[in-house]
Amino acid sequence: HESVREPFDFYEFGKRFFAPMVDLEKSVVMHEDRLTTITEQLAAGDNVVLFANHQIEPDPTVLSLLLDTSYPELCPKMISVAGDRVTTDPMAAPMSMGRNLLCIFSKRHIENPPELMNEKKAHNQRAMRKLSELMAEG
Repeated sequence: HESVREPFDFYEFGKRFFAPMVDLEKSVVMHEDRLTTITEQLAAGDNVVLFANHQIEPDPTVLSLLLDTSYPELCPKMISVAGDRVTTDPMAAPMSMGRNLLCIFSKRHIENPPELMNEKKAHNQRAMRKLSELMAEG
């Protein structure tokens, strides 16, 4: 889904929610030269893919807290790939609404419950087609 910014701005809501938990004065953003390169590549219409190992729900929001001041165009346009829980968990869902997401069902959850397996596989196929379309667009 696309980030919901109106009539309520869930992107800013997530930042306000997590801001007290992040000590921005002591936080360090390393390799800013790479972020500059990334913004230049995106401006040229290129795709940039960032991989994270076992991302947790607040990661995209924390990135926004750390990067929005210096790179205001980067995080609002970022698309995250996440498990289905980010849209169904009562705590995660409001934060996820502020993010551009492609949701997939993991191998661990796709067969549970068994009667939804085909529907979940079809959903994953649609999500992967959408990802392919987005990559082709640049």
